[in-house]
Amino acid sequence: MQSNQSRNSPAPLRLIALGCVMLVGILVSVWLSRAYPYGTHPEEGPLLPFIGVTVLLGAGLVLCLRWIPNFSVSRKTLLMIAVIGVAMRGAMFLSYPVLEDDSYRYLWDGAVVAEGVNPYKYAPVDGYADTSIENANEGPVPQDLQTFQKLAEDNSEAHSRVAYPYIK
Repeated sequence: MQSNQSRNSPAPLRLIALGCVMLVGILVSVWLSRAYPYGTHPEEGPLLPFIGVTVLLGAGLVLCLRWIPNFSVSRKTLLMIAVIGVAMRGAMFLSYPVLEDDSYRYLWDGAVVAEGVNPYKYAPVDGYADTSIENANEGPVPQDLQTFQKLAEDNSEAHSRVAYPYIK
């Protein structure tokens, strides 16, 4: 006779199958995200299907989290879960950001730090020489601001995509 816990808990195979279905869902969301290159208004793409897939993926995650504590997992099953998880995350590298643009600010701030400039000293808009706060004072342009402006000039496309560029 089976115990109550083992009768109510799913087999690890069901968890792996759910992970594979979720991987397919991730691939569908990646495919849907391709309709959103930079500058695309949300209403111009398949917004409702994208949101629907995202909600279903969230429901799948909740189901996984409810199932996991109910059974012991073998090393082989754990390895399969890890492979599916890595594949899901890897697939997201192929997607476009949908309904958000924060990544451009993170990339800009990272590039500024890599050049040795404090990213909180100047707002991204200060990267344009003619709108610089220092130029408004007619004083000499500090070396770090020159570096900042050169970075903006060399990376004009990424720099122009930073949202709220007047905020430090």
